[in-house]
Amino acid sequence: LEKSGFDQEVTNFINDAYVEQGLKFKPKVKGKINAVTLKIPDNESNVRVTIWNADTKAVIRTITVQSVIAHTEARHDIDPLDIVPTETYIISFNGNDTYSRHRTGFSEASYPIDAGNISVLSAHYIGGQTQAFPTITMLNNVYWGDVSFVFQQTE
Repeated sequence: LEKSGFDQEVTNFINDAYVEQGLKFKPKVKGKINAVTLKIPDNESNVRVTIWNADTKAVIRTITVQSVIAHTEARHDIDPLDIVPTETYIISFNGNDTYSRHRTGFSEASYPIDAGNISVLSAHYIGGQTQAFPTITMLNNVYWGDVSFVFQQTE
């Protein structure tokens, strides 16, 4: 968040419309995802996190984060999921509680945003409570979140 500037101003949305929301990313090296993390502004249970192949729009893995405490990052360990630099992915969560993050004055961020061995390419969403591929690309001046993952390089 610091590299993007999306930590400069934050608005909490609680019990709002359900949205599938997340980040498109590409690893720079081979590795694996060992856990997913989620932080939202309200207590919630059984929050669905999905990892998608961004090119085929296929679900790669669905994870249920059983308990999230407001404003506290929840970590959910998973069976390792291999990811490779030749593929593009989206990690998203579905919920009606989120942070609307933006830069001061709503200035735009420049993608990609490099975070170690991961390049964040854009933020995506789609309305609804069903598991649906987030086809809408957010404007470059806002990010709804926070969903992420724990990455381990393997090569």
